[in-house]
Amino acid sequence: MTSTVDLVNQSNGDLSEEKKTFIHLTFAEKFKYVREVITVEPLLTAYLVAAVICLPALLTLEYQKACLSNLGLNETVCQAIRESKHENYSDVNKEITILLSNIHSWQVPCQNIAPFILVLFLGSYSDRHQIRKPFMVLPLIGELFAVLGCILSVIFMKEWPVEIQGVLQTIVPSLFGGSTLVIMAIFSYIADSSTIEMRTLRVAVVQTVLNVALPVGQFLSGILFIHLDYIGVLSIAACLYTFGIVYGIFCIKETKKPKETSEKKNLLLDILDPTNALDTIKVLFKINTNPNITYFWTILSMFFIVTGVTSVGYTTLFAYFQNVFFWTGPDFSYYSTANTVIHLIGIVVFVPLFTKIFRISDVTILVFTYLDKIVSTVILGLAGSNVVIYIGCLVSIISNITIIALRSLATKVVSEDDLGKAQSLIGICEAVGIAALTPFFNTIFVNTLSKAPSTFIFCESVAYGICFLMALFFYFQNFVPEEKENRDQNTTENVKMDDIQI
Repeated sequence: MTSTVDLVNQSNGDLSEEKKTFIHLTFAEKFKYVREVITVEPLLTAYLVAAVICLPALLTLEYQKACLSNLGLNETVCQAIRESKHENYSDVNKEITILLSNIHSWQVPCQNIAPFILVLFLGSYSDRHQIRKPFMVLPLIGELFAVLGCILSVIFMKEWPVEIQGVLQTIVPSLFGGSTLVIMAIFSYIADSSTIEMRTLRVAVVQTVLNVALPVGQFLSGILFIHLDYIGVLSIAACLYTFGIVYGIFCIKETKKPKETSEKKNLLLDILDPTNALDTIKVLFKINTNPNITYFWTILSMFFIVTGVTSVGYTTLFAYFQNVFFWTGPDFSYYSTANTVIHLIGIVVFVPLFTKIFRISDVTILVFTYLDKIVSTVILGLAGSNVVIYIGCLVSIISNITIIALRSLATKVVSEDDLGKAQSLIGICEAVGIAALTPFFNTIFVNTLSKAPSTFIFCESVAYGICFLMALFFYFQNFVPEEKENRDQNTTENVKMDDIQI
């Protein structure tokens, strides 16, 4: 399979020939081009769709299981809780919400310990050996085991408490690296297969695939859950994970030939070699060899905050909507679908607008997106109706571009030899951010649930405000003068992106 970098080199090989845009290619040429360019996207799509179609089912399952198993209440009460018809059972619903929030407070940190350790070693290992594919497939195997475990949890609805579901649903897949490892592997693979000037576009393409797969899965999730219930939805997810595993093993090719070392080591000893972790950590302190190390520290700090705050939305935000607005799992899936579609429109419209028309830097984009996050979370916190909730969703149209800009910056401030290690450090910061901030926001939510349940949302605004100040510091200290100088020399990456014809 031809890599993106090969395609770019081929297209630049003969500048005397007129470039053919994608629209002018024959059908056979278009098919061949798409087949060669598509690499990790099907695996990522299967992973994402499987995860999101389970979300309403698993969120609802937690409430029903806590009611039936942990509290031992009857079917009538628990069915009312499941359907969010808890006007007459508000005290019971709050008790369940607090129980689940406390479970999430220990569950989330525990599920991030294994990925933290794995990426610390595997990032350096994958760089040294130029191996990426196994680390994309391994997390899908873990998710498949998790789905099968959740099916058993449904079968033993009253016998197994909700804590067992929590372990099967999150702790088991984390032992295989979880989303932290698969994201590290995918973005390292993209960096290997693209030129520096194309990385922003390639990251945007993957982010677009992510934002197309998410709304499709989210929209279907509510419908599938209504018609197929727990086991039907989980079985579909198991099939998708199986497809992703098979595709990853047989269809994804390494972009670079794995490096062979003269010294043969046991595989496990090679992976767990302490020098792997040390090599990863050393990236943080390459002050003499990397003048952009301050940038990298800033980027890691932003990842810590943004990922930690964003993760709260999947559990605490649902609990907030369920208690205050009487939403069900499908209701939340429809909101998630609208939210994702709006963010997709923001990416499709504003990424080319920012980078190709206005030619503004990634840091400037961060400033705009953090402002957007602050305003949209304030609107959400003040919302008193479903209409205002969706207005806040609409205002957040460019907020997802934050991740694109951060990941693009991260690949540009480290050397190619450190790409895997840099992605490992990003994954570590994301894992630590989720582990640290989820209990923090859950504690705020539980303690303010009765009087001011939206307090945690305003705390999110404060967190984004900190990121906004960091982006401003980043902007005024170094990045703008360098970019102006480069632009005068016609060497900026944004100018090079103008040569890309699609």
